Amino acid sequence: MRALAHSEASAERLSGLELDVARGDLAKPESLAAVCRGVTRLFLLTPFSPEQEQLESGALDAAERVVKVSAEFAADAEPIAVGRPHAAIERRLGESRLAATILRPTDYASNLLQVAEQIQTGQIAYPAGEARLALIDPRDIADAALAALTAEQPITGTFELRGPEYLTYAEVAERIGAALGRQITYHDTPPEAWRSTAIQAGLPTFYADALDEMYARIRQGRHDPHTNDIERLTGHPPRTLDEFLHERPRPALVPAAGHLT
Repeated sequence: MRALAHSEASAERLSGLELDVARGDLAKPESLAAVCRGVTRLFLLTPFSPEQEQLESGALDAAERVVKVSAEFAADAEPIAVGRPHAAIERRLGESRLAATILRPTDYASNLLQVAEQIQTGQIAYPAGEARLALIDPRDIADAALAALTAEQPITGTFELRGPEYLTYAEVAERIGAALGRQITYHDTPPEAWRSTAIQAGLPTFYADALDEMYARIRQGRHDPHTNDIERLTGHPPRTLDEFLHERPRPALVPAAGHLT
């Protein structure tokens, strides 16, 4: 198995794993020819950025089988910013001869790690109103991708990956509080106040604007119903939020001592 590293620092972090680590840059397609020589199966996942579509497009010629982690918002007729690059790559894969597996997860439970400092104060704040979200454990996404990558025959098509429960953020806060043994409350932040605070905290403006748009869509309550696609691909049901909280991901949200780090 070969991993693409974009820097010496990332190559060093990967060096301890049982991987063939190769240096390359998705922004420089000419650097990929040697890296991708002999590659037949490609796992494609890049972070949201203004260049995301360009970066992923440069990798599509690298393999015969592609497992692409997309997003649920890519399915919209007029995708919002966080969904547009995924929708564009999905179209390209659909027009190609590649054997493609599209994974569309909903909201990652691991995003809660980004508000660990807020949780220390006894609350979490989002501009989400009373919308319900099917938070998904990222390990389930990894399991689904691994199943598709290692299947003897290509598993083609689009799979909607959902967590097993639709929870409001107020209910999420209660779950976190139960795991920590203390009260955690949810503060429904006005969108503009949330955006301003995010930018002041260092979030790039393009990212804050995209998330502001995403939360506006979430507040509409437009999340899709449950599917059994995780179990179809992996053979096991999706993990619950309680499992995510109590199994202590790293960096830990719920340390053994019951206090946030």
